[in-house]
Amino acid sequence: MSGTKEEDRKGSSDWREFFWNPRTHELLGRTATSWGLILLFYLVFYLFLAGMFVLTMYVMLLTLDDYKPTWQDRLVTPGMMIRPKGDQLEITFSVSETESWGGFVHNLNSFLSPYNDSYQVQTNDDCPPDQFFIQEDSGEVDLSHSLPV
Repeated sequence: MSGTKEEDRKGSSDWREFFWNPRTHELLGRTATSWGLILLFYLVFYLFLAGMFVLTMYVMLLTLDDYKPTWQDRLVTPGMMIRPKGDQLEITFSVSETESWGGFVHNLNSFLSPYNDSYQVQTNDDCPPDQFFIQEDSGEVDLSHSLPV
């Protein structure tokens, strides 16, 4: 054994006295005033950090425009991708044989036909440039607007 029962009690009483010392009214070696000052410091510190975060978000949101994106580094018409439609990933054709690439041309023309300017004029509303247009939600199908490209 490690020692007598009195030595074991003394060791455990040291731990108990460190956790709560009834003579000095200390919890884990600190008085209530010391704990209060530590809690006050961290409360002020984290409130300051939260305020800095809110301030930086507010300043960042002031720089954004509601109607125009800041960065326009993508295609002019996002969402449209032009590639030949085929059954396989590898596309082979011969320039001299129109049968080898004629199907690709037909598929591409049929895909792009709704984007033809004459068709767009018939189906789209006119949108003047530099003017924001808000459509009311009427429950009907919203119309597209022609944009200058």
